[in-house]
Amino acid sequence: MLGTWADDYIRVLDGTRYLGDPASQEAHHGINRLIGLMSAAWRRAVSDATAFEQRLAALQSSWRTRQGRVRTGSAVGLPICLLPGAPILTMATAAELIGRSGQAADGQSVGW
Repeated sequence: MLGTWADDYIRVLDGTRYLGDPASQEAHHGINRLIGLMSAAWRRAVSDATAFEQRLAALQSSWRTRQGRVRTGSAVGLPICLLPGAPILTMATAAELIGRSGQAADGQSVGW
């Protein structure tokens, strides 16, 4: 998040550079602004991650619906859980991801 808020981050970080009494109101104000920005960034990151997780779960659910009923642990169902971590998929990487043979990972032979 801080990468997308670079100008604000640098400005607030510069505000923590204070020469003088560290217990002064000005020193506290600089630190409080940094804590506020960090808190806002963490809140936003958690919110974005939650929304992403919900969209991903909905997408996986739609894949399972289109796939139909499959045997638990079968080569057909395993890729759905792993696809989000492998946006580029070949038969070789599919076989490696699911820990099965290339033939088991072949979508035509298993129906996906």
